[in-house]
Amino acid sequence: MIVPFTERNRVNDGKAMIGFNEMDVKFSQVLAAPEMFIDDFRRFSGIISPDCSLYRDAPLSVQITNVYRNRAIGSYYQRKGIYVVPQIRWGSEATYTTDVLPEKVAFLGVMPHSIVAIGTYGCIQSK
Repeated sequence: MIVPFTERNRVNDGKAMIGFNEMDVKFSQVLAAPEMFIDDFRRFSGIISPDCSLYRDAPLSVQITNVYRNRAIGSYYQRKGIYVVPQIRWGSEATYTTDVLPEKVAFLGVMPHSIVAIGTYGCIQSK
């Protein structure tokens, strides 16, 4: 079971994982002060790294920064002994191709062939 970050205090299931598929403002404290949540997150089987927004029309620098924030926070919690599933999200085409940059930014920092979560909210316009 994946529990939204804002609902975590309503759940006592230690097998659940915390997910961050919510508006960024709802988990901004995790990004600003991750140390405050270590003990809280240890009550669960793990977390999915924070799903920072990657709007296709945002400046590329903002998209890259939000991918970095996702990986940095995930790495921090892994080093604190919390199981982390990396969330992969892409924004504009420049984040998932090598047309503009030499690397596919959306996938950087994730081990090949590992378990991941894919954030598609806002990426799909039709069935």
